[in-house]
Amino acid sequence: MNILSRVGRLVMVVVLSATPALVGLFLLTRLIGASVGDFQPAYDFDQYLYTREASTFAAAGFSGGYYGGNGHTARIGRFGPHGAAYAVVYGGLAKLSGGWQNWLAPTFNMVLLTLALLGSARGLSLGTFAFLSICLTLFPPLVVLLPTAYQDAAQCALGLVLGAALAGLVRQGDAAIRRRFWIVLGLVLAATLTRPTWAVLFPAVFFCAGSGHWRESWRALLWGGLCLLAGYALFSLTAASWIASPGTNPGAAVLSGGFLDRLPLFLNNLRNLTNFADNRYHTLVLLLMLSATGMAMVVTAGGKRARLYALAVHLCNMGAPFLAYVALYNGSGRHLSRLLAAHFVLSLTYAVKTLPPRSRTTVLAWTTAAGLALLPMTLAHQYALFVRPAYDDFRGFAPRIAAQATAMNPTLSLSLGASSPWLRTLAVPATKPVVAYLAAPPAYGIELYDISALEQPLRAGFVLLPPAAAALASRHTPLTAVAETPAGTLYRNDVAFGFASYPEAAP
Repeated sequence: MNILSRVGRLVMVVVLSATPALVGLFLLTRLIGASVGDFQPAYDFDQYLYTREASTFAAAGFSGGYYGGNGHTARIGRFGPHGAAYAVVYGGLAKLSGGWQNWLAPTFNMVLLTLALLGSARGLSLGTFAFLSICLTLFPPLVVLLPTAYQDAAQCALGLVLGAALAGLVRQGDAAIRRRFWIVLGLVLAATLTRPTWAVLFPAVFFCAGSGHWRESWRALLWGGLCLLAGYALFSLTAASWIASPGTNPGAAVLSGGFLDRLPLFLNNLRNLTNFADNRYHTLVLLLMLSATGMAMVVTAGGKRARLYALAVHLCNMGAPFLAYVALYNGSGRHLSRLLAAHFVLSLTYAVKTLPPRSRTTVLAWTTAAGLALLPMTLAHQYALFVRPAYDDFRGFAPRIAAQATAMNPTLSLSLGASSPWLRTLAVPATKPVVAYLAAPPAYGIELYDISALEQPLRAGFVLLPPAAAALASRHTPLTAVAETPAGTLYRNDVAFGFASYPEAAP
């Protein structure tokens, strides 16, 4: 290939890598009349939690206040139930960019996906890479979540990286397999610290590093299972307990009974998931992902060894999280389609990297056609539900957040240099916390409290409460009103500042 051909290919690869982001920007302008700079995360809890934690890391690094619920904190770090990865990566990038701005969240989503696509082009023909780029551009979860603050777009970028890494592992000769194995194992561990569902890949990594015989599956399950538990435990150390959960804690669920005890919940969740009247769109998205993954397993060629490798990767990557979610959590198609989106990108990338040309074209064609068929529903319903509210601020959050900041931040800012992180932590009620959440100084952490938890001593330096909740909390924690704000009265926790003792400790 001459220089001109190489330059031409590089230009095309860069353009194709940026296609999902460019189409996302076009849809913003065309459908909403907005730009990325108009992004406002306030309408959705997960998004303002992500952006808030990232802004804290950008402002204070690991020295910010605590995030959590009902006074719970992470054992490592100070961030909430999603762990520290989003805050550290996005907040760190923002720090390098001059400080946090809300529009950086969708911007970083687009940049990370573009870079991951660019890296996945290696070893692919230009035609195949173009097909993959178009496929991801039309992939429903990415169409909706790319221009938001959700972490799913970054997880899809991670899926591209992991899929290419696993494909490289099974293609290596015996001389290079050991070094590649440790690299892939390290990548999976790092991915698990961003989202614990990636831990399901550990058994597949051990199996793919072996000879590909069934007799080795028990060894892969043993060592992979141990790594899975270790990875999940490490993630748990970085995540604070929360005040709400979509279902039973997985560890507690497994230990509380056997398969027969969990079977009624599993069947009920599965029935809810297949309730087409309530879950129509998300059921179709799940069918897209599961059918394309099944197709990738069926059309696999290259001998028994290649088939077993593919079976191990796809079953661990897609089958395990699907079954675990339905068995242990709930039957919400909306949450499950989001959870599996990044895993599907991994399976798709692995298929593109390992399948022969005709087979990979079949999988890509089916996925692209299904995404195109779903595009009208995606834009008419999901885009309006998730994207539009984040750009037109129809609830008027921006002026309310500004007014709240004006009222309480002069007081809160006085403790920014305090030695204790609790003095840079604001406790707020769990009901409608959005305005206070986004209005506090960036270096502050936020602790959410439900009403019952106010009957225990509070540790946060400041508490923002309405009158009834304040009356309840003051019975157990000495509080002094320091400012009136639109969202309630701001109180100083006198115990946290050393001005009083908890009532139980009083002489």
